[in-house]
Amino acid sequence: KLTSNFRQAPRIDGSFRAKTEDYFPQVKNGQVDDSLIILDWKSDPVMEGKTKDFIKLTSKEGIWDLLEQGRSYAQIMDKRGDFDTISQS
Repeated sequence: KLTSNFRQAPRIDGSFRAKTEDYFPQVKNGQVDDSLIILDWKSDPVMEGKTKDFIKLTSKEGIWDLLEQGRSYAQIMDKRGDFDTISQS
């Protein structure tokens, strides 16, 4: 399904065609500059298969669960050293 209803009308989100380079000029041919940190839910193994679940968030509990999953994955990223380029000043 290419559309979702929003405000009683079908809408298309064109971002599914976007590439990382469209948002970050520092990325060239899929290669990421070391100074760039990309937070992408598709990198989280728990979230990568839940594309349509974002549209279904209709309760506060669902939103808090999503935020908690993001926090949990950020801890994994931190242990991997993904945030080492961020200044601690």
